[in-house]
Amino acid sequence: MSILKRIFGGHKESVAQRSQPAEAVTVTAVRQEQLGNVMQAIESACSHHNAGRLQEAERIYEQVLAADAANFNALHLLGVLYHQRGEHARAADKIEAALRVDTFSAAAHSNLGECYRALGRNNDARRCYEQALSLQPNWSAAAYNLGNLLQKESRFSEAQTCYERALCAQPTLVDAQHQLGNVLAAQRDFQSAKRCYEAVLVTHPRHAACLVGLGNVLRTLGATDAAEDCYHKALAEDRQLLPAVVALADLQYGAGRFTEAKANYEKAVSISAGTFEAYLGLARACAQFNLKDEACKHFEKALGLRPDSPTALQDWGNTLVDMGEQQAAADVYAKALSLDPDNALLHWLFTVVQLPALFPAVGCAATARAVFISELQKLDAWFDRRPRIPAYEVVGVLWPFLLAYHDEVNTDVLAVHGRLCARLMQHWPAGGQITAAHRQRPKKRSGDKISVGFVSAHVCDHSVWNAIGRGFVSHLDRTKFDVQIFHLGAHVDGETNFAASKADYFDDEAKSWQQWADSISRQNPDVLIYPEVGMHAMTAKLAGLRLAPVQAVSWGHPETTGLPTIDYYLSAEYLEPPNAQAYYTEHLERLPNLGCVVDECLIESPPPDLMALGVDVSVPLLLCPGVPFKYLPENDQVLVDIARSVKHCRFIFFTHRLTNLSARLKRRLAGQFAAAGLDPDKFLIFIAWQQKAAFYGLMKRADVFLDTIGFSGFNTALQGLECGLPIVTREGRFMRGRLASGLLHRIGLSEFVAQSNAEYVDNAVRLATDQTLRIATKERIGANRGILFGDLEPVRALEQFIENAVHER
Repeated sequence: MSILKRIFGGHKESVAQRSQPAEAVTVTAVRQEQLGNVMQAIESACSHHNAGRLQEAERIYEQVLAADAANFNALHLLGVLYHQRGEHARAADKIEAALRVDTFSAAAHSNLGECYRALGRNNDARRCYEQALSLQPNWSAAAYNLGNLLQKESRFSEAQTCYERALCAQPTLVDAQHQLGNVLAAQRDFQSAKRCYEAVLVTHPRHAACLVGLGNVLRTLGATDAAEDCYHKALAEDRQLLPAVVALADLQYGAGRFTEAKANYEKAVSISAGTFEAYLGLARACAQFNLKDEACKHFEKALGLRPDSPTALQDWGNTLVDMGEQQAAADVYAKALSLDPDNALLHWLFTVVQLPALFPAVGCAATARAVFISELQKLDAWFDRRPRIPAYEVVGVLWPFLLAYHDEVNTDVLAVHGRLCARLMQHWPAGGQITAAHRQRPKKRSGDKISVGFVSAHVCDHSVWNAIGRGFVSHLDRTKFDVQIFHLGAHVDGETNFAASKADYFDDEAKSWQQWADSISRQNPDVLIYPEVGMHAMTAKLAGLRLAPVQAVSWGHPETTGLPTIDYYLSAEYLEPPNAQAYYTEHLERLPNLGCVVDECLIESPPPDLMALGVDVSVPLLLCPGVPFKYLPENDQVLVDIARSVKHCRFIFFTHRLTNLSARLKRRLAGQFAAAGLDPDKFLIFIAWQQKAAFYGLMKRADVFLDTIGFSGFNTALQGLECGLPIVTREGRFMRGRLASGLLHRIGLSEFVAQSNAEYVDNAVRLATDQTLRIATKERIGANRGILFGDLEPVRALEQFIENAVHER
């Protein structure tokens, strides 16, 4: 399109045809002999202008103005030239001068508006476009330009009107059709947007920007393959088209193709270092690969470009939580809340991250706990004031999981949290229908088989499944019970296949939580058992609904749920203190013995290469297999006292997947040892996390297993006993601190269950320094450990409990 048509839109008003003011015509006539022909000069300048020879065009425009300083066309077109060169202030000066010559030019008003828009003077720009349209209502360029301004200000409905007006005046204006598609998509009218893009592509099938727009709409509508095809077609036209690269990366990320997504986000950053979306996507992709530090750097770059983005701040906070950096995450969420104070999810996240994963010193847990309780009360009140908010989506997104690692009574605070969760889940419209359907079900008749559903994200080789789910699913009497398994997680392995072979109904299809709620309800379970609640967001959300007449939870996460929708807590005689009911909002059901059925794990375990691990084999080896957040600063002195008494030994810790947590634990312990005058390097060693066979081999070589105080270990302690490894534990106040002690009581080794930290130290020292005692203890473990495996008494008791509970309900 020529410069004249771009400026004047193909209308009758043109350089040659427009009438000039009388004074300008007189001056031009006087000077025609000197210039040859002013109009011809303007036409010549326009030819250069069209061809991109801006310097030649500028020279001629200036010559015209030297002869006729009030020449409208030269002033106007020179202003346009400056605007094209990015000299927007000079451009505005020239076009303003042109309009002082003739204030009735719609084209000049529209082009002056473009200059003002480029200068950020949006109000002035808007007045110019509106003036142009008042002078010439069917002026498509002005309507289009005004639409662009309004779109940039997110005034999409008004922008839509402008683009439609431009198209009414000029139906073939492709750019207006394209932008109309964009504003329709922004208003979520995806079908209309799709028709706009397709209309452009009929005549311009290689319109790359339109292909990207169509791809975005198709992706939103679920047609991801067609969307990806659009992106690839756009990139075939322009390999460096930034929106196409970012959109393709977003699609790949959403499909779980993180390697491809990361590569395209990196490409987008290389194309333009100032692209917020590319840095944000790259940060998210790095987080998926556990490149947390790299992810944080990209979040910082994204926020440097757009510091007022609550979404970027929220994602960064989530990454910090995944790193175990809850305190840093709280600061980031607080900043996001200052920008988006009505965001329910941010309020929820900010509350729960007040619980750190690791404490730096004694007393910090009590402080953090007090802050969390205060924020939880504020959160409860905040939702109370907003009863109409459909906030069920926030439930379970982040559970106060770390509260269990405080050696305190959590019943009251978790009851507040649980009631809030259930209250918010009641806002889900379909939830009421599901509950009503349960109430209308006929009462179970004696002799009818009872359907028992297990809901878990860990139906695989996982501690929850191995300790709880596997034994129940394998041994429930199928003449009395139908077993349904709802595997919410994505991980599938041999244990998943084993579970499927044992179930009367098995479902592990990928679903949203709403779809899972509907699917579970349609199976009409009489009883739902959650092996854990608190370790997986979807499990927590479903547990806040009434999906079965009887709902129970077990101790995969050994703490009360606080949920009024959970009726029973399935625990064990050997794991609970006498007054245990006070620690549960659910009715506590103590199953016999250890309350579960486990099979002995016969693993071939090669002897460990301790030298390669950097472990000194000449001293007693004390195994410390707990995750970092199980070690409270209040108990660090126990290790110091053991080291001081034994004099030469090695405490073997394992580096957690959150390496920063292990590093912080190591620094804290090293500080305690140094303060006691002990060289931490001679006592403390952190080795890589071991695969199961290697871990078994290490346990067979170690001398003592030091159980964590306050939050014990069940699976690891059981594995230690399988390997004949003597265990030292302290019996806690709550079930979560009595898992290892329950095992020792069960096999008759109660003398190694301490009732105080001092007794714990004494037991550890005796076992570490007395080889005869260690050998005798290993022999006793070997003789007695068989009682731990294949115990069906808990399953028979579970069956009786289920029958009673169903008929009572």
